[in-house]
Amino acid sequence: MKSTVPLSDFVAPVGIILLFSATLFGGEQLAFRDVGHFYTPLYDYVRFRTSVEGLPLWNPLDHTGLPLIGETTTAVFYPIRWLMFSLPLRTETTMAWYIVVHLIMASFTASFAARKMGISTPVASMAGAMYALSGTVMFLYTNPPFLVGAAWLPLAIVPLVHRTDLKNPSILSASAMAMMILGGDPQTVFHAAILIIAVWSMRFICKRSDHSVPLRTCGLAFVLTVLLSLPQFVTSLMWSRQSDRVHAELDVRLSEAYQFSFPPWHLMELLTPNAFGSLFPEYHRLSSLVPGDGRIWTPTIYMGTLWAFAFFLSLTQLKSFRISVWGAIAIASLLISFGHFGIVWLLQNAFGILQGNDSGGGGLYWAMFHFLPGFDSLRYPAKWLLFVALAISFLVALWFDRPVMFDRRAVLRFGVACLILFALLITLISILIRNADWIAFEPGFRTDPFWGPLDVIGGLREIRLSLTHSVVAIACYGTTLYFLCSGRCGKTTASRLLLAFICIDLLVASFPWVACYRFDPKVTKTISPDIERLTLRTRVDSGWPAIWRNSRDKDRIEEVETSMRESWFGRWHLADRQPVFNNMTSIRSHEISQFWTAVSQITR
Repeated sequence: MKSTVPLSDFVAPVGIILLFSATLFGGEQLAFRDVGHFYTPLYDYVRFRTSVEGLPLWNPLDHTGLPLIGETTTAVFYPIRWLMFSLPLRTETTMAWYIVVHLIMASFTASFAARKMGISTPVASMAGAMYALSGTVMFLYTNPPFLVGAAWLPLAIVPLVHRTDLKNPSILSASAMAMMILGGDPQTVFHAAILIIAVWSMRFICKRSDHSVPLRTCGLAFVLTVLLSLPQFVTSLMWSRQSDRVHAELDVRLSEAYQFSFPPWHLMELLTPNAFGSLFPEYHRLSSLVPGDGRIWTPTIYMGTLWAFAFFLSLTQLKSFRISVWGAIAIASLLISFGHFGIVWLLQNAFGILQGNDSGGGGLYWAMFHFLPGFDSLRYPAKWLLFVALAISFLVALWFDRPVMFDRRAVLRFGVACLILFALLITLISILIRNADWIAFEPGFRTDPFWGPLDVIGGLREIRLSLTHSVVAIACYGTTLYFLCSGRCGKTTASRLLLAFICIDLLVASFPWVACYRFDPKVTKTISPDIERLTLRTRVDSGWPAIWRNSRDKDRIEEVETSMRESWFGRWHLADRQPVFNNMTSIRSHEISQFWTAVSQITR
């Protein structure tokens, strides 16, 4: 009996397990951002309440109490969370497996969707690996609900934007979108619905019927999605109406919505994984010197350099070149992800005009915020990068799987040109490092509250290493394509080689970004659970030790995460089953916001 999952699909999952192996067997635990201080204690608490009550409805430990199922990110109804957190493992270890399972799912679902679009099996596996191991998807381990969304997204969107051989595309798509909502990511479902409706509308206006999906199929999928996720959908909708974001002033909502806008200069990460240096464990991120760089959503959007061959070699055949639906999705999603980097921002920085105006003016995100109903309650433009990664993965697979191949001389010219360019950049950076006296920055001129002073020379060294990585990757991809065009290997052999190179390339690039540490429970305070009290968290100045800002330490991640746990930062109080009045939650109610506004006025 033939397996429904081809063996080539297991290459990326093996790599994913190796990448997170330190955390899968109780040795270390995942750190950095929300996976540590927010979701690990939250899912521990949901596990505890579920084991006692079956279906817990109310959480008395956050603020003055809130509906547990009203917060979508609790994933109370999500079957995979319930199943995995029922296993007899430590919560930290279970969280690591939860992350790995969904990264593997992202690889499988993207590969499956590609095959249903008519892409051959080994090439579809390439698309699955490229999507799941891309920086955009892989780094979502720091935000599990959005990783759940990424894992189900290919099954949610492909049946409704590309004609497939599926018998019931609406049922598959609806099931996937329902799982995304139950898993805590309704926003990506809303984004997917926007793209699906936009694609259908454009095809209708342009009278294009190629690969089109009937409107009734899309409508049925949306109705089924609501029905399948009804308990979570209704409670989340009701609780979101209490959100402070809904009642805030327009300027406040717009400012919050623009957070994590994707800076256009970070497109360089499509060519090399670490184009600007790292943020942790030491502060080497040189892009922070660029005004407006902002907070990072993902440290890199790198997904290999094979896409560059696909793009530029396609341009050599302009007569047959046209923008497909996936090309349109990639371009539109990328423009939306720019957020406040709109046309007005470009005019402000290029010509110094329109100062004081909304920098996002004229951009797609700005237009959707102001004119698309419901969009103004969402935030973080960088979430649209997920669609960019998926679309590029499918574009590369469709390009490689087409019957008409490209000229080997074009492959050779492009590959050599890239190698020369990168070699020149490596040489230039090496000269800068050797003449470090030219970089005359005062000590402490740029610091981070966690990772300390910016190390410019360290950043340049990381960029040089990243460029070297890209040189090796380009050589591997280019050589394989050249051999294919020369007839020295068949398409099946070439696709298997490219699959191996994609996995090695992206796993090596991802390794520095997986933050984990060994936690010693003896160093944290313990509070007797029989003590009844309501804690009010306070802070002095920034709330973090000054030594963190003023010094560098390669082991800082362990110190930061342990301190967060000890101080109940985020939702660590849930792990100790203690109520905290002013803690971090997914949605802060308008009443709590009003309370703190009144307190500020009284104590001024």
